[in-house]
Amino acid sequence: MIFHALALATALVAPNLVLATTAEKTEEKAQSQSEALFEQAPAALKKLLATHDSIDKRFNVSSNLTGWVVKKDGRELVLYTVAPENQVVVGSLYDDQGEDLTVAYLKQYTSRFDEAPPALLPDDARSNLWSALESTWFVQSPAAKEANSDDALAKTVYVLADMQCIYCHLLWQMSHNVMQEGFDMRWIPVAVLSPASWQQATALMQHDKPYTLLDQLMRSKVAKVQIDQDKAQQTDQALHANNALMQQYGLMGTPALVWKDDQGQVQVAQGIPPPKELEKIVGKGLGTMPPDVKQKIASLYKKEQ
Repeated sequence: MIFHALALATALVAPNLVLATTAEKTEEKAQSQSEALFEQAPAALKKLLATHDSIDKRFNVSSNLTGWVVKKDGRELVLYTVAPENQVVVGSLYDDQGEDLTVAYLKQYTSRFDEAPPALLPDDARSNLWSALESTWFVQSPAAKEANSDDALAKTVYVLADMQCIYCHLLWQMSHNVMQEGFDMRWIPVAVLSPASWQQATALMQHDKPYTLLDQLMRSKVAKVQIDQDKAQQTDQALHANNALMQQYGLMGTPALVWKDDQGQVQVAQGIPPPKELEKIVGKGLGTMPPDVKQKIASLYKKEQ
């Protein structure tokens, strides 16, 4: 009787041992693959990842754009690196039909959409985000400040931007005309891409003419910034709060835009919107843009705008 009991126990345990061994081998293989991908990754991408993060897949988007599926802080994300500089791009990527390719890649390469995901932000969370942004330090154009001083109904768009984000740069250049005309686009600095992001955001928040410096940063015309160490603690706290705000509300990339639609409902978008979508957001045409900006847009969306 004891013998039969032992035999039964062995019969029950053995399959579990096989399954455990198979699972361990699969996990070891995935770990090895992740380590190999990490070695291939550009330095800028490596700096974004902590020791507990991983790179699960690499794929080609275009001749100069590479996609990376990463697991950061337990969340599956798709990031991009741009050759030859190998800068990291975080956020939505749109094709010439206006489709969000980042969502498509997440569906293709991750398990995030195996079940229907909740809305990016429920209505009450969006309202709370709007209230938080209203009390956050921001930069706006002098024309907007003057135009909106007597206009309580003026439309406002908040933009959370990383100074190193090339799509933030392009959004600034696309929006320059309407900001000069007085449209109230409020830029809130965050620092998520690199140490340079933090340094430039700190300098911006300390500057006596932040709009002028922001314009230079968004056009990559600043080689080095000056930081007042006596004010660093205060600006560090503000930047930490801005970064925490993004994380709290699930904003995974820059630029992140927050605005109220014609019905007064708070809307949120991540990544750079196509020009026609941006015109809908600001409620007016973007005006004539310089040839180099048009070329960047055409390259991004692979068609003439």
